[in-house]
Amino acid sequence: MSLITDQIIKQHSKVQEIATNKNNAQMVYVFSDLNVRDPFVSSSTAVMLYDTRTIVQGVWRMITTEEGEIPNFRQYGLNIKRFSQYPLNSQTVDGIYNYVKERVEVFETRAEIVKADVDVDFEQGVIYMTFFLRMKASGEVVKLPTWSVQVSTY
Repeated sequence: MSLITDQIIKQHSKVQEIATNKNNAQMVYVFSDLNVRDPFVSSSTAVMLYDTRTIVQGVWRMITTEEGEIPNFRQYGLNIKRFSQYPLNSQTVDGIYNYVKERVEVFETRAEIVKADVDVDFEQGVIYMTFFLRMKASGEVVKLPTWSVQVSTY
Protein backbone atom coordinates (compact mmCIF):
# COMPACT_ATOMS: atom_id res chain seq x y z
CA MET A 1 0.00 0.00 0.00
CA SER A 2 1.20 3.48 -0.79
CA LEU A 3 1.69 6.37 1.58
CA ILE A 4 -1.42 8.12 0.19
CA THR A 5 -3.60 5.06 0.86
CA ASP A 6 -2.23 4.83 4.41
CA GLN A 7 -3.04 8.51 4.96
CA ILE A 8 -6.58 8.11 3.65
CA ILE A 9 -7.20 5.14 5.96
CA LYS A 10 -5.85 7.02 8.98
CA GLN A 11 -7.87 10.16 8.21
CA HIS A 12 -11.20 8.43 7.62
CA SER A 13 -12.49 6.07 10.23
CA LYS A 14 -15.34 4.93 8.00
CA VAL A 15 -13.32 3.29 5.23
CA GLN A 16 -15.50 0.41 4.15
CA GLU A 17 -13.16 -1.84 2.24
CA ILE A 18 -10.09 -2.02 0.07
CA ALA A 19 -10.43 -4.04 -3.10
CA THR A 20 -8.19 -4.68 -6.07
CA ASN A 21 -9.62 -4.09 -9.54
CA LYS A 22 -8.61 -5.88 -12.76
CA ASN A 23 -5.70 -3.47 -13.42
CA ASN A 24 -4.27 -4.29 -9.99
CA ALA A 25 -4.82 -0.70 -8.82
CA GLN A 26 -6.03 -0.20 -5.27
CA MET A 27 -9.60 1.08 -4.82
CA VAL A 28 -10.33 2.74 -1.49
CA TYR A 29 -13.94 3.30 -0.47
CA VAL A 30 -14.08 6.32 1.79
CA PHE A 31 -17.39 6.89 3.60
CA SER A 32 -18.71 4.34 1.04
CA ASP A 33 -19.72 7.21 -1.27
CA LEU A 34 -16.41 7.98 -2.94
CA ASN A 35 -14.40 5.74 -5.21
CA VAL A 36 -10.77 6.91 -4.84
CA ARG A 37 -8.09 5.36 -7.05
CA ASP A 38 -4.69 5.12 -5.47
CA PRO A 39 -2.10 6.67 -5.79
CA PHE A 40 -3.45 9.66 -7.73
CA VAL A 41 -6.11 11.26 -5.54
CA SER A 42 -7.64 14.18 -7.40
CA SER A 43 -10.99 15.32 -8.77
CA SER A 44 -10.48 13.09 -11.80
CA THR A 45 -9.77 9.95 -9.74
CA ALA A 46 -12.43 10.37 -7.03
CA VAL A 47 -15.95 9.72 -8.31
CA MET A 48 -19.35 9.09 -6.71
CA LEU A 49 -20.43 5.47 -6.47
CA TYR A 50 -23.84 4.54 -7.87
CA ASP A 51 -24.20 0.98 -6.64
CA THR A 52 -27.36 0.15 -4.72
CA ARG A 53 -25.60 -0.73 -1.45
CA THR A 54 -23.86 2.62 -1.30
CA ILE A 55 -27.01 4.61 -2.04
CA VAL A 56 -29.12 2.70 0.50
CA GLN A 57 -26.42 3.26 3.12
CA GLY A 58 -26.37 6.98 2.30
CA VAL A 59 -30.16 7.30 2.63
CA TRP A 60 -30.28 5.25 5.84
CA ARG A 61 -27.46 7.34 7.32
CA MET A 62 -29.39 10.52 6.50
CA ILE A 63 -32.66 9.17 7.95
CA THR A 64 -31.05 8.01 11.19
CA THR A 65 -29.04 11.21 11.74
CA GLU A 66 -30.68 13.91 13.80
CA GLU A 67 -30.63 17.35 12.19
CA GLY A 68 -27.89 19.45 13.79
CA GLU A 69 -25.88 16.40 14.88
CA ILE A 70 -23.01 16.90 12.42
CA PRO A 71 -20.79 19.94 13.08
CA ASN A 72 -20.34 22.25 10.07
CA PHE A 73 -23.26 20.54 8.32
CA ARG A 74 -26.10 21.23 10.72
CA GLN A 75 -28.88 21.03 8.12
CA TYR A 76 -28.11 17.35 7.34
CA GLY A 77 -30.42 14.72 8.83
CA LEU A 78 -33.99 14.77 10.09
CA ASN A 79 -35.72 16.81 12.77
CA ILE A 80 -38.31 14.13 13.43
CA LYS A 81 -38.94 15.40 16.97
CA ARG A 82 -41.08 18.13 15.45
CA PHE A 83 -43.78 15.47 14.93
CA SER A 84 -43.70 14.22 18.55
CA GLN A 85 -46.66 16.33 19.69
CA TYR A 86 -48.79 15.84 16.60
CA PRO A 87 -51.96 13.75 16.94
CA LEU A 88 -51.78 10.19 15.67
CA ASN A 89 -53.74 10.44 12.42
CA SER A 90 -53.34 10.24 8.65
CA GLN A 91 -52.26 13.89 8.39
CA THR A 92 -49.30 13.21 10.68
CA VAL A 93 -48.35 10.11 8.69
CA ASP A 94 -48.56 12.09 5.43
CA GLY A 95 -46.54 14.91 6.98
CA ILE A 96 -43.76 12.56 8.08
CA TYR A 97 -43.71 10.82 4.68
CA ASN A 98 -43.51 14.12 2.77
CA TYR A 99 -40.86 15.51 5.13
CA VAL A 100 -38.62 12.44 4.76
CA LYS A 101 -39.17 12.37 0.99
CA GLU A 102 -38.16 16.04 0.66
CA ARG A 103 -35.05 15.55 2.81
CA VAL A 104 -33.95 12.53 0.75
CA GLU A 105 -34.39 14.59 -2.43
CA VAL A 106 -32.12 17.29 -0.98
CA PHE A 107 -29.35 15.13 0.47
CA GLU A 108 -29.36 11.98 -1.68
CA THR A 109 -29.74 12.88 -5.34
CA ARG A 110 -28.99 9.34 -6.54
CA ALA A 111 -32.36 7.97 -5.33
CA GLU A 112 -35.93 8.97 -4.59
CA ILE A 113 -38.60 7.65 -2.24
CA VAL A 114 -41.46 6.23 -4.28
CA LYS A 115 -43.64 4.69 -1.57
CA ALA A 116 -43.94 3.93 2.13
CA ASP A 117 -45.75 1.14 3.95
CA VAL A 118 -47.19 2.42 7.20
CA ASP A 119 -48.28 0.58 10.34
CA VAL A 120 -49.66 2.48 13.34
CA ASP A 121 -49.64 1.30 16.97
CA PHE A 122 -52.33 3.49 18.54
CA GLU A 123 -51.74 2.19 22.09
CA GLN A 124 -48.03 3.06 22.08
CA GLY A 125 -48.33 6.10 19.81
CA VAL A 126 -45.79 4.78 17.31
CA ILE A 127 -45.82 5.01 13.52
CA TYR A 128 -43.77 2.33 11.74
CA MET A 129 -42.72 3.26 8.21
CA THR A 130 -40.96 1.19 5.58
CA PHE A 131 -39.68 3.30 2.70
CA PHE A 132 -39.07 2.13 -0.85
CA LEU A 133 -36.32 3.82 -2.88
CA ARG A 134 -35.94 3.98 -6.62
CA MET A 135 -32.34 4.20 -7.81
CA LYS A 136 -32.27 6.96 -10.42
CA ALA A 137 -29.40 5.42 -12.39
CA SER A 138 -30.82 1.90 -12.69
CA GLY A 139 -34.53 2.23 -11.89
CA GLU A 140 -34.20 -0.53 -9.29
CA VAL A 141 -36.59 -0.30 -6.32
CA VAL A 142 -35.18 -1.20 -2.89
CA LYS A 143 -36.94 -1.63 0.45
CA LEU A 144 -35.31 0.08 3.45
CA PRO A 145 -35.51 -1.37 6.98
CA THR A 146 -38.60 -0.43 8.99
CA TRP A 147 -38.22 2.84 10.85
CA SER A 148 -40.40 4.15 13.70
CA VAL A 149 -41.54 7.56 14.94
CA GLN A 150 -42.97 8.16 18.43
CA VAL A 151 -45.90 10.63 18.38
CA SER A 152 -48.50 11.81 20.84
CA THR A 153 -51.38 9.48 21.74
CA TYR A 154 -53.96 12.21 22.40
